[in-house]
Amino acid sequence: MAVTRDQIMKAAIQHLNENPIASMAQLAEAVGVSRATLHRHFSNREELMLALAHRAHDQWEHVQERCGLVAATGSQDPGALAGALEALVAGMVEIADEYGFGLTDYTLLIEPELRRRADALEERELAFYAAAQRAGVLRADLPVRWVSNTVFGLMVTVRESLRHGDVARRDVHRLLQTTFLRGTGAGGRGGARVSGRKVAGDEPGGRRWAALVVLSASVLMVVMDMTVLNVALPAISEELRPDSVQLLWMVDAYSLVLSGLLVTASALGDRWGGASACCWPGSRRSGWRRWRSPSPAARRR
Repeated sequence: MAVTRDQIMKAAIQHLNENPIASMAQLAEAVGVSRATLHRHFSNREELMLALAHRAHDQWEHVQERCGLVAATGSQDPGALAGALEALVAGMVEIADEYGFGLTDYTLLIEPELRRRADALEERELAFYAAAQRAGVLRADLPVRWVSNTVFGLMVTVRESLRHGDVARRDVHRLLQTTFLRGTGAGGRGGARVSGRKVAGDEPGGRRWAALVVLSASVLMVVMDMTVLNVALPAISEELRPDSVQLLWMVDAYSLVLSGLLVTASALGDRWGGASACCWPGSRRSGWRRWRSPSPAARRR
């Protein structure tokens, strides 16, 4: 079965992402064809790389059309611009994943037609970013080319992270979106709105408040237990008649055990995660307290 030009290009893209400096012989072996067959479609490596570069620019242009970049730029509507921005960032992930090998191959831009296409597509995005800045979707204090270069730098980050297995592929879109919008979203540290909503994780203040609530709840449980014990001391003394040393142990034993387990609990938090390590003992202790508490009928007796 004859191998088509398109099949050769797809296989070459996959191999070049693994080995960007692969020779024609290595590419032919990866594609599964002879060097003669490969040379019938592409006379040399430069011709193959140029064809792949044009293919990547076709994908870049398709992403811009798919997210409605030109229409959003002309509308000046914050909602439309935010939606197009989200779609554009998602499309950039696809390009960085598929054509990552060519992101830093600047020798290809010597070709005049490719340089013209790259400039035209970049100018279209610069106009879009400028419109997003005027509409308050992106920060207006940043140079528009800085925003564009930030997106490009993050695309290279996507390529390197996927190549080295630093992040899961399913997490790349979220990581790129939140990283980009935290640095350039309107409102500084508050994050940017995308499609009328806050990007998840863009409110560091909210996360700090949530952590404070959890810690405060833990401290409240400790203080409540100690308060209950101190209130019950007169009744305990009357019923059990302990001496002063025994009373002291009753009060301090809880704090001593808590202090002794602090290091262990910290290690478990590092191993299982802070939320699990904090919530599991609290839920067990609450259940134990409810179980050992006498029922209303027993208290009446």
